[in-house]
Amino acid sequence: MIREMMSYFKNKKGLLGSLYAIILIGYIISQLPFLNADADLIMATGSRGSWTDEGLNTCQIRNFVNHGHFNLLDSDNFLKTPFFSLFLFPFFKLFGISMLRARLITVLFCATLLLMFFIRKITLFIGVVFVVTTMMLFPIHQYSHLCLAEMYSSILIVVSALVYSFYFRENRYLPLVLLFALLSLSVLFKIQFIYVLAIPLLIKMADYILDRSIANRNQLIAACIILICVVFGIVFILYMPFKEAWLQIAKQQSGTFSLETITVDLIWENLKLNFLSKRYLMFTVFFVFSFFIAIKHIVSKQHPKEYLTLLMVSVSWIIVELHKLGFTYLPIRYLISFYLSMGFLMSVVMGYYLSQAKFLHRSIAISCLLAMFLMNSYFYKQAFFSRSYTVQKMNSYFQKLTSEKDVVIGPWAPSFTWETKCFSYPIWANFLGDRDIIKYYRPDFIVSEYNQKDSGFAYKKNDINLDDLCDSLTQAKVAFWKVNVYLVKKQIR
Repeated sequence: MIREMMSYFKNKKGLLGSLYAIILIGYIISQLPFLNADADLIMATGSRGSWTDEGLNTCQIRNFVNHGHFNLLDSDNFLKTPFFSLFLFPFFKLFGISMLRARLITVLFCATLLLMFFIRKITLFIGVVFVVTTMMLFPIHQYSHLCLAEMYSSILIVVSALVYSFYFRENRYLPLVLLFALLSLSVLFKIQFIYVLAIPLLIKMADYILDRSIANRNQLIAACIILICVVFGIVFILYMPFKEAWLQIAKQQSGTFSLETITVDLIWENLKLNFLSKRYLMFTVFFVFSFFIAIKHIVSKQHPKEYLTLLMVSVSWIIVELHKLGFTYLPIRYLISFYLSMGFLMSVVMGYYLSQAKFLHRSIAISCLLAMFLMNSYFYKQAFFSRSYTVQKMNSYFQKLTSEKDVVIGPWAPSFTWETKCFSYPIWANFLGDRDIIKYYRPDFIVSEYNQKDSGFAYKKNDINLDDLCDSLTQAKVAFWKVNVYLVKKQIR
């Protein structure tokens, strides 16, 4: 694949490769003004996660890099995002820890994979469309510069589709194994993505339904066997040895999905808010047209095999994302992979038509591409001029106030202490077990929303009056949340 990438810059197709490289450079540059900024207020729909989760996802590995301290029960995040923490470790160790560096790693991770795997003629066209229409889509662009596991897992799903289509003709079982391997890696970056392991099974079921050959039957059987092995592997390696921690995580999680709560009204509300509002309407309309074109092409089987393979993976990915429409709690971060699946399918269809010689096909595809570019540019401009820097200011505040030995606790604490080397621990009521918060952590600072909703009322439930514990109080408003910083009395620490 690397040889093909280099050859594109030496032959007649080099212009397209150069254009794609320029677009990727533009994408990276577009992220730079946001590397120290807060998440956009639009991202606050239903969740504070865009502000707190960067710290939560990284606090355990940061404590380990800074102090050599690691405890699996300090937080639930290492278990839920094991490869994410392991991936960040060498970068934090070599280059140091800061919010800007962590975010830049995410941007470069996405850009590097997009450069490496969209390298052939058909995928270069798809890559151009994908970056312009999807990677620049407002929520995707926002999450592409946040140090969160969702983007890593989602981009790996895109890569898995490209690798599967690339090797599909060369070997009977290698493409299937590679698809499962990359999807498993996506899951290990964030366990919540375990549902994507059903994608290969759906692909092979569709293949067998469309062509009941012995080869397709054997592929379906192989997919079932590999899926069972992968799931059992995850259970025995990640669940069984850490069962106690997983049980505590289960207590903490609020029910977001239940068959009893799914109603037509709930699905319609989720669709209206997240797919049919003005930020997403054009994207959704283009996706719907692309989806029907994709189904028509899959059924007709009159197009290049590699293109049809990409369509099969794309449609299967969308199918496994549909369960999210039944969530009662649906923050934007849950939809990142959903938007990417829609955008990838749309990019495959539009990219294919861009690669065709017919003037009409190219004209329609280019018109759609320009329309999406203008829409994404409009919302980019809005986000650019509405940037705020409260989290950065709180990091500067703690950098001046704390020492290396200080302990800062609370769900907001890890996000406020990127620039320090102090210990930071998130606190949740249902994850504490029998621990006495004050005696166990010996905090120097407590960071809590004024009403303690961020911690599930952890202090109130343990009969702790924060005002009685503290010498001083500093208040900050981050997005829609009022956050208090308490300096704990010396005699209590």
